[in-house]
Amino acid sequence: MRFALRPSFVAEPIATGWQAVKALAVLLAISVAIMIPLGLILVQVDLPTAIRGQRVEPPPKQLRDLFVALAFAPVFEELVFRSWLSGRVAALRYGLFGLVALMLLLADIALATSGRALSGLAVVVAFAGLVQWVRTHEADRAVPSWFIAQFRWFVWGSSLIFGLIHLGNDDTPSGLLGLIAVAPQMIGGVLLAYTRTRLGLGWAILHHSLYNAVFFGVPAALR
Repeated sequence: MRFALRPSFVAEPIATGWQAVKALAVLLAISVAIMIPLGLILVQVDLPTAIRGQRVEPPPKQLRDLFVALAFAPVFEELVFRSWLSGRVAALRYGLFGLVALMLLLADIALATSGRALSGLAVVVAFAGLVQWVRTHEADRAVPSWFIAQFRWFVWGSSLIFGLIHLGNDDTPSGLLGLIAVAPQMIGGVLLAYTRTRLGLGWAILHHSLYNAVFFGVPAALR
């Protein structure tokens, strides 16, 4: 809660091994506890969306959605939104690539381009930045003082944008209901930022993937 109200910077992860496993279990439980009541509210006030969410998709689309939710989205979104929260120069440089990728994603949502061409380009830009990070991360490890001083704004801003980017999902309603629908992602962005900085990037990717597994698995089990 202290981190959510005023995110603070740490130079290195503070939990490893079994301690990190226990911390991740608690963070995942908090994520689910936030998701369930907000999801129930959305179902009550927007029944058509709930009905669309219960629609059974053909197996190829189910497999594609499962791959995106459990593998691609956790890796891609954590790289773009939170990998650079280490504050190191190489990571911040990668963050610039992530910003360009994010702008391409937003443009794709706004313009509804044919075949999601801009989304594909965003993926290329994000992973080009990753190549650049691999080449420079050992040398450029310094953390600028301005990043530490403004760290909370980077966490809050990235979490807000992380939630808003989900307004582009096909089953997300518009207007105020849309903001309610993506509120768990905004809050989850703060939790994932905590996981990333206190446990490490790999743990944040795992946290993201497990959360999505619950999100997909519970409705499927109830059908």
